[in-house]
Amino acid sequence: MPLPSKLTSLFSNAVWERLFTSDVLLVVLVGLLFRKAVSEYFTPLAKLPGPRPSWLANLVIRYNILFRPDKGMPNNLHKRYGPIFRTGSQVVNISCPDMIRTVYMSYRFPKGPNYNAFKFHGDNIFATQYVHAL
Repeated sequence: MPLPSKLTSLFSNAVWERLFTSDVLLVVLVGLLFRKAVSEYFTPLAKLPGPRPSWLANLVIRYNILFRPDKGMPNNLHKRYGPIFRTGSQVVNISCPDMIRTVYMSYRFPKGPNYNAFKFHGDNIFATQYVHAL
């Protein structure tokens, strides 16, 4: 049912477009914030120590590794947070040799697609990927 002409004359199309655009932007912004909050506080990795917010810390750490390599950023973070700490929403930094072997040789800890570069002739210590149950 179309709007009465009195209502349509009150608001021009530009006003309706602005209202609609601002509503869409608000919904997108709230969705992004919700997603960041869930990944920050409600995932299994949220219990690990590390700089917060983790998604922003990941950017800062990568920046320092790329542009300030002499500062020893990962080593300083290991001194502050211990041998295992969270550096991103799905990234963990490990310096304990015993844990490195456990993580790299297990299907329990899924690794990102950048580990596929080590998959020469199938799975190996570095390229073991998560396998879904059949």
